[in-house]
Parts: sequence; structure tokens; C-alpha cells
Amino acid sequence: MDPEKNIPAMFFEKIQDYAGRFLTLTQHLDLLMLYLRKVHSYCFYCGEEYDDERTLAAKCGPQHLRNVSKTGVSLSQQTSSYQENYSRAARERIERGVKEVLPPSEDNLLTQMKQEYVDRKTI
Repeated sequence: MDPEKNIPAMFFEKIQDYAGRFLTLTQHLDLLMLYLRKVHSYCFYCGEEYDDERTLAAKCGPQHLRNVSKTGVSLSQQTSSYQENYSRAARERIERGVKEVLPPSEDNLLTQMKQEYVDRKTI
């Protein structure tokens, strides 16, 4: 399949089979772009081929992949989840009511945290 890099067709066929069974189309596309990048030092987005992966990373940056966590949750889904959690926490705080507000110098926890920070960061 890839005579330029001496990669047997059987290897590429196994990858394609795996991708077809276990990956979404978006993940499959990312895998193909990663293959071009790692094996051929080719950046799909820039349309440039480089001598090696180091040059490619220096010119184009480390990678051009969608921001998807290891669990396969997209950034928009993460943002939505974050917004839901934030809204729920805000509603709970409002329902509990406002506590007495102390100036920072009188807040024991804040003072303790500040002192611990100063102790860690100073010689």
C-alpha cells in the first residue's frame, strides 16, 4: 500500500478494518491525518511535506487534532457539561443564601492559604 515507506498493504488493511469497526468517521479522519503526519511528515492543513517530523512540528506546531478527551467527549460536550454544573452550583448557592462577607484580612482560611503559599514560594 505504501511503497515509499515500505509499509505492507496488510498492515494498512488491518488499521482500516479496526477504524471501520471501532471509530467514528471523525476519529477515522483524525487517524488518517495522524498517519500522514507521522509517517510522511505531511501536514494536511498546511498542505506541506517536510523532511522529518521535527521540522513539521517546528513549522506547523505539534499537532492539528480536534480537542477530544480520552473518553471521546468533545469540547462542546465538555463545555455544556461544565455550564450545567456551574448553573446547578450557582442555584444551590443562591438557595442557601448569602453568608456574612468578611474582608480578606479577617478571613482565617484565606489568611492561612496565603501564608502557606508564601512559605512555599519564599526562601
